Amino acid sequence: MLNFNKWLPHIGAVLIMMLVAFSYYAPSLGGKVLSQSDNIQSRGAQTEIRAAIEKGEELPLWTNSMFSGMPTYQILMSRKSNLIIPIHNTLLLWQGLIPPHTATFLLMTMMYILMMALGLDWKIGVVASVVCGLATNNVVLFEAGHSTKIITTAYLPLAIGGVILAFRGKLLLGGVLLAVGMALQMLGNHVQMTFYTVILLMVLGLFELVWAIKDKELARFGKAVGVILVCSVIGVLTNTSTLWTTWEYTQETQRGKKELTLPAPGQVATATNTKPKDGLDKDYIFNWSYGIDETMNLLIPNYKGGTSYEYFAADPTSASNLAVRNLMSRVEPNQQQQVQQQLYIGTKHYWGEQPFTSGPVYMGAVVLLLFALGAFVVQDRIKWWLL
Repeated sequence: MLNFNKWLPHIGAVLIMMLVAFSYYAPSLGGKVLSQSDNIQSRGAQTEIRAAIEKGEELPLWTNSMFSGMPTYQILMSRKSNLIIPIHNTLLLWQGLIPPHTATFLLMTMMYILMMALGLDWKIGVVASVVCGLATNNVVLFEAGHSTKIITTAYLPLAIGGVILAFRGKLLLGGVLLAVGMALQMLGNHVQMTFYTVILLMVLGLFELVWAIKDKELARFGKAVGVILVCSVIGVLTNTSTLWTTWEYTQETQRGKKELTLPAPGQVATATNTKPKDGLDKDYIFNWSYGIDETMNLLIPNYKGGTSYEYFAADPTSASNLAVRNLMSRVEPNQQQQVQQQLYIGTKHYWGEQPFTSGPVYMGAVVLLLFALGAFVVQDRIKWWLL
């Protein structure tokens, strides 16, 4: 028989997180939307496809509105046969990826599940989940419109929680949680974030292997690894259509094999300096990576200057701000983002290693203090993995 009293604290926790998330983004409830550059561009790229759908036509597999033409499955794809979608839509309260209040609520609830998997008190779980959902970087990602990144990251705690439970002997519960978490992550379709998830879990696996050898429990470790591998594959395979088409298209882009190249400026084309290099250049790959010393932003938000455009944003009535607004009003709509980015760079308020940024990955002194205290106070050996 279901013990309702046992679930009452968790129901209360969910309601608290919903209240915080919805209150923080209250304007979104009133119909207001953020001007998210990435989502605006994505919507623009989908115009030709959506026009065909509105006419009652089938989803076209090719569009001429992007580059010299490209497959539409990289822009707008029908995935009605994916059985994990109803779960995804329910967790987002049927609001889609974009609204910040529902995405923040998702971030909090998924983190809460991880906290419960770790065996923490529900009150501590609520605090940790709220801190996760309202982390500064999430707000920055909402402003930029990196919706798939936020959603994919939100499901990360499910996968971690499943792996931890499996290693702790709860094979069935851990396996189900991991399979669902990986399926939802892949549905979010931000493979980079899933790649980072796998790195985290591989490091955890190494620690578990060392502990298993030390405790002479290799059989238990082997069973857990078997469940983890099977459930991970099941979760990934639910999104085969998306992953396979992405891999196929990748081979025809700058990330695949290069057929043509140009010599460096000032050089004459020769057989040696025009040999194509497959894949992306290292500088391109790491163009938006945090500088090593930028990690201090976790504690000090303006350690590298904060945002690129904070000089203008600080005082909306300043002469500089008014001049920028005047300039933007005279720029063609399709060029406004490019001009705005150049203005951000020109302010020199941010001096980190990225081309420009909307804000830091800031967590706060209180959070870092609690983390440092936890390194000494918490007895669970999983802390060594976190460190």
